Amino acid sequence: TTGLTPFEVVLGHTDSSNAFDVDFNKHYTQKLINDHANRTKFLYKYLTEKMIDHKENIREKRGGEKNINLDEGETVYIKGVNTRRSKDKPRFERAIVSGNIVRNTVPIHVRNRETKVTIKDIRRPPQVRDRAAGNEHPEPEPGPSTAED
Repeated sequence: TTGLTPFEVVLGHTDSSNAFDVDFNKHYTQKLINDHANRTKFLYKYLTEKMIDHKENIREKRGGEKNINLDEGETVYIKGVNTRRSKDKPRFERAIVSGNIVRNTVPIHVRNRETKVTIKDIRRPPQVRDRAAGNEHPEPEPGPSTAED
């Protein structure tokens, strides 16, 4: 054992009341202080590297900057995160893109106000697709109950 209390070991403080070992306590205290400072620097450096790596991994998982082409004047739907107060109110609200995308934020025009929304809260309007390319209003196909024999 070192003969020191846990407080002295962790924080690097020693009792200097012993008159016979003044030189020993001085050198030992300096050694503890330097060792503690080196460990603190190493721990700080290690933790900052871990945090930076973790942030980079999150950015890679989320895809970083998204490449979505939205033209000015295009109609989109935005998700009102905090505005929806009950189940019967719509989740999305119609908006018009009013500018270019900058760092995953899109300037939009909603009702009578201009605002910016993140790309993750934007949905495109649903596309209506026809089964036949040239047919505007296709005839419904008969189901199994109305099939002619």
